[in-house]
Amino acid sequence: MQLLDSCSWFLQYDRPCCLLLCSYSADVEDPMQGRKTTLVVHLTAEQQAELEHWQRSPTVQAGLARRGRLILLMDQGGSLSNAARVAGLTVRNARKWVRRFLERGLAGLTDRPRPGRKPVFSPRGRPPIGQDRLRATG
Repeated sequence: MQLLDSCSWFLQYDRPCCLLLCSYSADVEDPMQGRKTTLVVHLTAEQQAELEHWQRSPTVQAGLARRGRLILLMDQGGSLSNAARVAGLTVRNARKWVRRFLERGLAGLTDRPRPGRKPVFSPRGRPPIGQDRLRATG
């Protein structure tokens, strides 16, 4: 009855739909709204040093450096959306990489092996070890 007293306009209308609208406007928190957990990253000194090394290294893959930048930004206490924007990732991909880092550490930031045939030629254009560029004609 307390719900009915708080809705002054309910007393004017005598319809069941008004009761439904009135009960919906009550201050009851919906348990399904929003994310269940927040992703919080706390780095050790070794992890932070390694991620900062990735940022300075010219030989680290660009994707790995980008993921490391994301984790460093999350460690500073920024939001996931801001860290993703600064690192150049979508929020969905950023969430995936932060979860992998929390589960597996720095090893979780590396790419998983891709399916398919391995390349026949070297990606750098060099011949495979043990083969020359010349072929014997005969």
